[in-house]
Amino acid sequence: MSNRSVSHFIARGFATAVVLVCLGGGSALAADPDVDALKTRDFGLGVLVGDPTGVTGKLWLDPASALDFGFGFSSSDVTLLYGDYLFHFPGAFGHDTAFGSRLIPYVGGGIVLAFSGDRHRGEDRRFYGTSGDSFGFGVRIPFGLEWFAPHPRLGVFVELVPGVAFAPSSGGFFEGGAGIRYYF
Repeated sequence: MSNRSVSHFIARGFATAVVLVCLGGGSALAADPDVDALKTRDFGLGVLVGDPTGVTGKLWLDPASALDFGFGFSSSDVTLLYGDYLFHFPGAFGHDTAFGSRLIPYVGGGIVLAFSGDRHRGEDRRFYGTSGDSFGFGVRIPFGLEWFAPHPRLGVFVELVPGVAFAPSSGGFFEGGAGIRYYF
């Protein structure tokens, strides 16, 4: 996939997310009874397996928004540190089944920092290109689904994260994985 195709895909995804947020509206979500169940889940900590693989955390700001952050290692031994603002859509799959009412899609935006030692610097081209730098920066647009178990207080999630690296070189990338968090 060319950089232009990736950029077009990311731009279309971002535009779709903006439209969904504008049409979904926070006030409509606040009236949803499943949103109230999320109020008891303030902070979650867990693991993410994929690219990157590492530790993930989630801090709920209100029933429909949260900060997601983590650190891990990409498939080419580059250390990644990321932070995202996520907007959730509780009740998107209806309330007909317990499973569907606890399955919540989300979309967001954030940043990613990449760090590499001399040994692997040239292998993860999404951030470094042909540069000899050991630091990279980019933006991410996570799309995901999280299912909340009633007992124990777990969140099981999958996400796909397209993004654009800006420094030291530019280009599109994809991250994603599956994970689990325990909510305190």
